[in-house]
Order: sequence, then C-alpha cells, then structure tokens
Amino acid sequence: MPERYTREINHAPILDGQNFPLWSILIEVELSAQGLWEVCSSDSSPGADALTVSNWNQLNVEAVQLILRRLHPEIIITVVDGSTVKNSKLLWNKINTKFASQTITNRGSTWVRSE
Repeated sequence: MPERYTREINHAPILDGQNFPLWSILIEVELSAQGLWEVCSSDSSPGADALTVSNWNQLNVEAVQLILRRLHPEIIITVVDGSTVKNSKLLWNKINTKFASQTITNRGSTWVRSE
C-alpha cells in the first residue's frame, strides 16, 4: 500500500454548534483533499478483497480522526457513540443531521425576528 501524506489541518474551525455551514464546507474540502471524502459520503462498502477492505478501513479511521480533531468536546459527546466512532459515514451523517437542521431553524428564527 502506498504511503499517504497526512497533514494537520489548521484552517478549519472547531465545530461549536453555531458555525456548521462554514465548518462543513471546510471539512468536506479537507476530506476530499486527503482522499477521504468517499468513505464519508459513499453508500458503497469495501470490496471482498482483503487489500481493499484493509485500505477502506484505514481511510475510514483517518476520516474519523480528522473529523473528531475539529469538534468541540461538547459536540463530541453528543455525536460519538459505539457506531459513529468506528464509521466516518455514520459520524458525518449524525453531525450533518444534528447541525444542518439547527442551522436552518436558527436562520428561520432570525428571519422571523427581523420582520
């Protein structure tokens, strides 16, 4: 398996619950740049070949690690459980479901208040 270059991300903010739109864009770009976005977004699972499974598992762990490094500890507590800590797609979906809906609700509340 070829060596992968993984660099620390410093430009993406820590997700604090209020900055999801910016956070999600920057994390998706970083995951894509590192070749990890497919394991977070694809419905496909690794093939039966042992090398493919091993490679997918490694990419999955790297994606989980990258995402967790950019979450506030209070957010980690709310989105990480036995399944999301082992599966980047489940982790991404849980974060997206929780915070994308809050962002839409907050924008709607702000808009209503400004009338």
